[in-house]
Amino acid sequence: MTSGGNPGGALKVTLGGVNNTTISNMSGGWGRSITLAASAEVIVSLWYNLTQSPEYETDEYSQSLISVDGTLYGLPPTDYLAQVYGDGNGGSNIGTGWRLYEVNVGSLATGSHTVRVGGFNSKKTNTNEFTDVLIDDVIIATH
Repeated sequence: MTSGGNPGGALKVTLGGVNNTTISNMSGGWGRSITLAASAEVIVSLWYNLTQSPEYETDEYSQSLISVDGTLYGLPPTDYLAQVYGDGNGGSNIGTGWRLYEVNVGSLATGSHTVRVGGFNSKKTNTNEFTDVLIDDVIIATH
């Protein structure tokens, strides 16, 4: 839990920022299993905030992600919520600010399902390269 959520606390996922080792394809996040007693239409909503440190090179990027049962959802035509590319220029952090996202994942069958929210970092090469994904107010509803 971190401060600065919407409107106070949030789950913070940090990818990178540890050492000068090159690491590719890092991901992490939060997951929740739900069990449906009957087939139902499922809607997931959440607030997220993606921030990338300014030292990433132009071939490195960070994403905010959401999946249900392994299927990624995002803002059309993509399968991610947000994506930020590095520019290697230093300066200030690059980010999205707080954004609300809601998706109707359609009808899910009776049984167990998994919702995951988090981030992806394509590559980091230095200690000063990190991605932070803040996640808040996740609501999983059925209709």
